[in-house]
Amino acid sequence: DIRWFNRMLANKTDTLIVHSSPMKEELLSQGVSPDKILIIPHGTKIPFRGEEAGREATRAACGVPHNMKMVLAFGFLEPDKGFEELMMVVPRMRKAFLVIAGEKASKDDGQFVDRLLAIGDFQLEDRFKLINRYLAENELLQLMAASDVIVMPYRPVSPDDMHYSVSGVLHLALSQGRPIVACSNPKFVELENIIPELVVPSMDPRALNSVLKKVMTDAPFRKLAVAKISKYAEETSWEKVARQYVKA
Repeated sequence: DIRWFNRMLANKTDTLIVHSSPMKEELLSQGVSPDKILIIPHGTKIPFRGEEAGREATRAACGVPHNMKMVLAFGFLEPDKGFEELMMVVPRMRKAFLVIAGEKASKDDGQFVDRLLAIGDFQLEDRFKLINRYLAENELLQLMAASDVIVMPYRPVSPDDMHYSVSGVLHLALSQGRPIVACSNPKFVELENIIPELVVPSMDPRALNSVLKKVMTDAPFRKLAVAKISKYAEETSWEKVARQYVKA
């Protein structure tokens, strides 16, 4: 019983640190005293930005032509990530090349991977690359830096799931100076607060298609989105977050 556990934990501690307002609200609903809850955001790693040559090498390795925009999605290769919905949207954009990267969450996801490959062959032909393996952090950062837009098209969270958390991988993406498009999910509440125009309803291909096209064709909007994302990345750098922990 997570509610019982959280109340007992709160009774024995002076401070509970959470990463977001929804997490605090959930603890309050479980009976935790507001005086004990402190919000400190998840930290953002600010990596060294790769040279243009490295970016082009990564794009070439994925088979992305020079005249196309690289759309990147990643994570465990499982239905909850919304990859299928994304693969129905990208074919509508003639100058878009889709890269999906990650490993199977379990042996049972093998058929799902086969389905992704079949959809790619049929819908995208030579505009699709599936990287089906575990990616080290530096490899994922290279892919992010090589992309033109990062997409996290997660499906709706089940009411039975307690997903009151924020996405650590979102903070990894925030530091790359790329627009990030996500589907509505408690994990992405920070992105929705930064620039709500980049967050669309889950499993809504029309809305996803619309925002992706805007990001890739509307230069002023893209510049604004990247500026807001980069600003938040700097505000939540691990150095600044660490100071908040020390102060707490």
